[in-house]
Amino acid sequence: MSKWNLWLNYFNSRSATQCKSIPSDMPVNSTVSSSYYFIFDCQRNSILYACDCFERILGYTKDDYSLMDIISFIHPEDSDYVLNCERKATSFMSSLSEEEVFNYSINYSYRTRTEYGNYIHIRQNYQALELNPGGVMTRLLVFIEVLEGGNYCKKDDFKIMERQLNSRINLTNDFNLTKRESEVLELIKQGLTSVEISNRLYVSKFTVDTHRKNILAKAKNRKFITIVKEGIS
Repeated sequence: MSKWNLWLNYFNSRSATQCKSIPSDMPVNSTVSSSYYFIFDCQRNSILYACDCFERILGYTKDDYSLMDIISFIHPEDSDYVLNCERKATSFMSSLSEEEVFNYSINYSYRTRTEYGNYIHIRQNYQALELNPGGVMTRLLVFIEVLEGGNYCKKDDFKIMERQLNSRINLTNDFNLTKRESEVLELIKQGLTSVEISNRLYVSKFTVDTHRKNILAKAKNRKFITIVKEGIS
């Protein structure tokens, strides 16, 4: 467990939608899509609340599901991938202000073992519910979607989402865009005009136009500029 110290140390230091349950006459190993959610207490390392279908899908009660259990249930072939995802999530969240932490969610998928002995492929999405006075996440809201059957294909699907804009954060930021410039660029790609962007971000049209000019100045790559210009009239 030593390689997980980063994840463990981070969590130890630092109204949901209704889930879809598996029909009572459906075998546990069925490929029927399902989902569940729970609230995780990072300080106590325990689940405070879990929806009804949590136990039905996993076979565990919330009292049987600590962070150490979550780690041990990960498929051995997915262990390093999950660790890498959490490293990126920790690095990003640690760079945010207290107010900004609530604006983002972490998303990726992996396989986890159920009490019934089989592995299921899940997509995990979590976000901060509560911070301590030092700005550290103490409670998380965790959504889990059980992905439908078929041959498992391992791929990098890690995403950090800006919740208000429902847009993916570009962690590479090859053009050294500011956070606001990245938000404006995403909205440009969605086809919004400067006026619409100003209304969405609660800034003036002049400010949005300034961000557009800065984006074009930084993005000297011709293909990138072409993508940006698709949203510029």
